[in-house]
Amino acid sequence: TSHPLAYVEWYTPFGVPDPITKLFTVPPSTHNNHVYGEVIGVDRIVLNCHLLPKYGRRKDPT
Repeated sequence: TSHPLAYVEWYTPFGVPDPITKLFTVPPSTHNNHVYGEVIGVDRIVLNCHLLPKYGRRKDPT
């Protein structure tokens, strides 16, 4: 039998929300300076979330 799969990129746990926007900043989890992602079975997905980019005049290095 085949099992549905999903590619996920992992992020660090929530920290403290931004004082102005009240939104959380979640930098990507990295391994050897590369974004850490993997293919998992969809039955392992417990919760999803919608991420928005952080806009500004300068590039955020995180």
